[in-house]
Amino acid sequence: MIQKRTMLLYLFCTTLFFGPASALGQSSECSAFVAVAVVVMDREQILRNQRVLFRDGRIAEIASAQQVKVPSNCTSIDGHSRYLIPGLVDSHVHLPLVGRIDHLLVLQLLLANGVTTGINTEGSPAILDLRNQIRAWEA
Repeated sequence: MIQKRTMLLYLFCTTLFFGPASALGQSSECSAFVAVAVVVMDREQILRNQRVLFRDGRIAEIASAQQVKVPSNCTSIDGHSRYLIPGLVDSHVHLPLVGRIDHLLVLQLLLANGVTTGINTEGSPAILDLRNQIRAWEA
């Protein structure tokens, strides 16, 4: 099973970086994608050969691979021939009406394809409870 923090931290970039069948299994307070191509959203450009440092679940630094030194306490992730993209949004999700396991499977499928935000079309008590558990890192 994929660790919760790892899923939420890294899988915003799964569609192009890891592909739908992959996920990181290790968690670290500091992680670095090394030699990765970054797809930026403020201009039509791909930043190649970058190092992207994550600290405490947030991007701490993006710079040329030659400019950023990866701290020794960071988990290093090889990004050769890979891309980092922002998380995708699916604004029309249909979670199953019953079955917590089914809910989690659908959410994992979305996440494995780069969707980090999903707007469900129904707010049943079970789904609202699942949302609250995810927010509290309990799911």
